[in-house]
Amino acid sequence: MPSKYYESRKRWKLTNKEKLQEQRLAYEAANKEKISEQKREYYAKNRERILERNKAYNAINRKKVSKVEAIWRDSNKGKVAAYIRKYQASKIQRIPKWLTEIDFERINNEYKLAEILRKVTNQSWHVDHIIPLQGKNVSGLHVPSNLRVVIASENIRKGNRFEVNHA
Repeated sequence: MPSKYYESRKRWKLTNKEKLQEQRLAYEAANKEKISEQKREYYAKNRERILERNKAYNAINRKKVSKVEAIWRDSNKGKVAAYIRKYQASKIQRIPKWLTEIDFERINNEYKLAEILRKVTNQSWHVDHIIPLQGKNVSGLHVPSNLRVVIASENIRKGNRFEVNHA
């Protein structure tokens, strides 16, 4: 059974929500760097656990997450368009002049394969650039030998990084 102190403290918190929020915001404003560093340290120590928790939440709440993402995209159309155009421009810049018609057909076949797999497995598939077009340390080309079809979650997890063990 909770103590009288606990009960009175709980009542006080409920009746002073605004005051507590003001105090919290003032503390956060005064200690921005300290809080940021604590969050970085916590994430570094608990990265795997946090990623697993987020993955589980996203799996359970897929519709909710999709709805939130759609709302964000709708309210940030400029950012989304800029990101897409940047990616498209980088892809165009990464297509070498020496590609043949056969190479372009092979590239198209990768995208067709991703679509076929989506229909057959009822899961999302992506065409991944093994060496990313906009990598931080290395940039690849948009050529058939740099493409592979992978399940979407794997491609999203990989992000814009080059992973040596991609096979």
